[in-house]
Amino acid sequence: MGGAPQARAGRALTLEDAIKEIRCPFDTKSEPLDPSFWTGPDKGGKQTEQEGIYRRLQRFAPETKKPQQGGTSAGVLARNNLTQFRPQLPPDLADFAADLETDLREHLTLPPRTIATLAEKHEDAKAFEKTLRRIFSRYRPGHFARVRDQFGTDEIIATVERH
Repeated sequence: MGGAPQARAGRALTLEDAIKEIRCPFDTKSEPLDPSFWTGPDKGGKQTEQEGIYRRLQRFAPETKKPQQGGTSAGVLARNNLTQFRPQLPPDLADFAADLETDLREHLTLPPRTIATLAEKHEDAKAFEKTLRRIFSRYRPGHFARVRDQFGTDEIIATVERH
């Protein structure tokens, strides 16, 4: 786990920069975050000399397009597709689809691009199965069970997607 952030106080931090500072192997035993991760304004509201990764991540605000009012979120569309097509999937993919649904509902560890892919309109179950196979190939067996078992409700989970 990374030590104290080296950037000066006041600089917003992207998720990619934060990952470089807190990176560890996936199977590393969970341990408390270094106090420097959380360091931020003192009780009087003054900035400390070294501001923590968490506070700097909170300030990061990328420029994004505002969603249209009344639109359905990608997460909801993804869950709808999983629910609609799961009964028509082979058993291995049906179980994986159930894990994805649970993750979308309870843990929210799926990367945005994966959620967007699951949310796309599919003509039929075969088209959705093809998409799901691509996503399935990116995850190790038991991935979602490890996420459920390893992380508590008070922990921050950051996922990174390779393309």
